[in-house]
Amino acid sequence: MFANTKCECGHQNPVGTVLCEACGKPQTDEDEQQPLEMRYDGAARRSQKANPSIVDKVWNFFSSVKIAVYIIAITLLASALGTIYPQENTFLDMDPSTFYKTTYGTLGHIYYLLGLTHTFSSWWFITLLFMIGTSLVVCSLDRVLPLYRALSKQQLRKHPQFLTRQRVTYSGDLPVGGAEAGQGADAPVEAGLTGSASAAEASVSLRKPEASAEMAQGRPDASFTSSEAIRSAPSAERSSPAPATEAGVASSAAEASASLPQAEAEWLTSAATFLRKKHYRVYTEDSALLAEKYRFSRWGPYINHIGLIIFLIGVLMRSIPGWHMDQYIGFPEGAIKQIPDTSYYLENAKFTVELYSDKELSDEFREKGQLVPKTYETKAVLYHCTADCDDPTKQPVLEKVHEADIFVNKPLDYKGLKAYQFDFKQTPLLISVQPSLKNKTTGESYGSFELPMTNPQDQYTAGPYTLKLKGYFPEFGLDDKGQPSSLSNEPKAPAFIFNISGPGLAAGGEPYLYFPRQVDKETFRQDEINGVIGQKLDLSVGSMEGVKFSTYTSYLNIRVDKAMPYIWVGAAISMIGLIMGFYWQHRRIWLRIDAGRLTLGAHTNKNWFGLRNETAAMLAKTGIEVSPKSLEQGGKMA
Repeated sequence: MFANTKCECGHQNPVGTVLCEACGKPQTDEDEQQPLEMRYDGAARRSQKANPSIVDKVWNFFSSVKIAVYIIAITLLASALGTIYPQENTFLDMDPSTFYKTTYGTLGHIYYLLGLTHTFSSWWFITLLFMIGTSLVVCSLDRVLPLYRALSKQQLRKHPQFLTRQRVTYSGDLPVGGAEAGQGADAPVEAGLTGSASAAEASVSLRKPEASAEMAQGRPDASFTSSEAIRSAPSAERSSPAPATEAGVASSAAEASASLPQAEAEWLTSAATFLRKKHYRVYTEDSALLAEKYRFSRWGPYINHIGLIIFLIGVLMRSIPGWHMDQYIGFPEGAIKQIPDTSYYLENAKFTVELYSDKELSDEFREKGQLVPKTYETKAVLYHCTADCDDPTKQPVLEKVHEADIFVNKPLDYKGLKAYQFDFKQTPLLISVQPSLKNKTTGESYGSFELPMTNPQDQYTAGPYTLKLKGYFPEFGLDDKGQPSSLSNEPKAPAFIFNISGPGLAAGGEPYLYFPRQVDKETFRQDEINGVIGQKLDLSVGSMEGVKFSTYTSYLNIRVDKAMPYIWVGAAISMIGLIMGFYWQHRRIWLRIDAGRLTLGAHTNKNWFGLRNETAAMLAKTGIEVSPKSLEQGGKMA
């Protein structure tokens, strides 16, 4: 069954319209004594469709303010839960599966099992942010488009019910003597402003708002026609057309003023003049008037929404690979290490630390014998990989692009990549060794080769022997099944498994386990594990000259955030929208005169006190004394 949405004025309204788009007459059966619901000017919205499709139902879900509040509340709750214990990315070299249980007990273990240890990077938290953004877009489109159509096509002559059911309203007869009754001695009227002349001088542009470009742009100089052009029309001939003017509207203005009684025209003139002084844009049509100001403030919430949407897009863009990084990485002194998920490599060329002397320390630290660092820095060199970046069988080709001395709060900064000094440890680590292969039977040694502790090559040559790398364990250990494994990525106990082929060995080669550190050879019994091949060959470093190690490991906080400019732009736009919505109010005053009786209605989206005072002042200026409080009939602010 189709609903009849045609108004008594003849205008066909869309389904869901609350107030007629043409005359403003209420289209719903409700208490006629209550003020009108002026939200979105009573325009129909897509979410009010009678028979929604699946797409419409999804649209209705996200257009609901209640649903948006629920999603925001859930997101805030999730954010709060994510701050109960520190997130995983705030720690260095820890196993989250055991760390939270060991440090925080059973609650910490449950916290880890629920996935709250990486709340802000989890898929469900990102989904919540996406839903908030979708709700903002749908809510804004569902409301801003009908509101724009309603405000850009306002009709001047409103239905009496529309006026009398505004929160601020007045009805009464015009004062005898028109505007002069309220002007008094402090508002003298020029002698020439009598009869049709004064009425014509105050006449305003008679073009309707929907056809008036001046009204659409809010040009105040388009409200009234030239008084000099209208004075040429004698008062005795008010019904005859006025001569044409440069504005091209004097004739119709004179006809309109001529159609009104002299007192009504003078009163309308005085009211319009007063409202213009209050910075209203005034439009009239016959005996109807519309005055409004600060319409732009209605767009403040939607500009705020645009800013929030851009802000959320910036946050979501952080999940794009390469757009965001916030990692803590250890760089051994003298080593070159790749920055994960980038084509950059960073070298800790030299690390220096300065300690407080005993004289500078307090008694408490001196008694404990504790060393306190005064300052420390990392001389860093940044490289960019130009070739063989992803080929594990080849050494990457690096190009030096930047170098800097990194202090606390003085990071390395290169094209959005920043490296902050975070911490350091005095943990001697091997960087590389130069072992040689020795035949135990003949005592002959075969050359030496560079064996780095990070990214070793797949194959090395020592005389007639070929060493193929089958496995590398930076920190050698055994798993639960007794199989070799690495406890971490730091070269604390490095171990290499080679397949050596050459003279006196099997055709397919024989496995050889090599520990560069002597203490590890004894701990893990390298010679016993190697067996027969260990009796034939020995891989070792002849002297400390072939050993390169670092004394310190510098921990740097590597940050990349390409989305931050979008986040700042979104925040700025959102602030502009907030300022527009909070510091200005859209005020409108409608009035019509019917046979000497005035009907007035006024509306604002906030600050009703100010609107009442301005309306009462306008009435007082035109001879109608009324208290501001008597104009308000209650109701909700819309």
